[in-house]
Amino acid sequence: MKSRYLFPLLVSSLMLFFALNSCTVVKWTAGANIDSLQFAKSREAKMLDNRYKSTSKLLSRLKSGEPTENADISFYLSPDLMKRILSQYNGSTGWLDGVTSYKILSLDLKLNYGSANVALNLDAHNEKYNVNVKLTMDCLLYLETANNQLFIRIEPYNISPAVNAGGLLGSTEEIIANLIKINMADIGKQMPPLQVPVDFTNNIILPANNILVKDKLNMSIQNPKTVINFKLKLKEVIIFTNAVFVAMNFDNMEVAK
Repeated sequence: MKSRYLFPLLVSSLMLFFALNSCTVVKWTAGANIDSLQFAKSREAKMLDNRYKSTSKLLSRLKSGEPTENADISFYLSPDLMKRILSQYNGSTGWLDGVTSYKILSLDLKLNYGSANVALNLDAHNEKYNVNVKLTMDCLLYLETANNQLFIRIEPYNISPAVNAGGLLGSTEEIIANLIKINMADIGKQMPPLQVPVDFTNNIILPANNILVKDKLNMSIQNPKTVINFKLKLKEVIIFTNAVFVAMNFDNMEVAK
């Protein structure tokens, strides 16, 4: 796996470095004629920054030389499967702040080297001005385990007007200016983790057996059925552009009483 991805990772890292350094970082000023182009540039800068950091980490990981398959359990998740799981968020509702509710209309998943970006397309309604605005909320995707189950979790990091939102009304500018100041972590808490349909049992059953030893001393060794309980621990997750590699290890193995 190392030789397969090392060169494209190097090229991707260099391209992201130059793109990031040439990107204009936009500073926000409430009521200062904020337009969609400014938001688009700011969104691009944040996405490039995330991609550059994650690509650099993945490059260091693959150069370390540790075999990626050195785990008790390893498998790949396809982008199509992950998008079907994430589609459960479609139609979900919540609140961006005290006066702005939202509904998730659709989402887009983009796998990059070392990271995955989930763009949630929102229809937000502001009660103060009684207006609706289309927003895009970008989230980073993570995998985690609980009770021997694998879950997908998303963490919002940016919110901006949708690309096709057009010109912004004065009231919409104020709404957006307020929303970009909100705590993204608070919104993330409204989106529960989604279970990946990969089922692991909590034990291994060793069947009973009887071993006959015929020598100078004949013996019969009987081993009763044994149940070994275990927990699974997530070792690492490596995200590529065409798949997500998941490695897990057995943890806390013990014979059931």
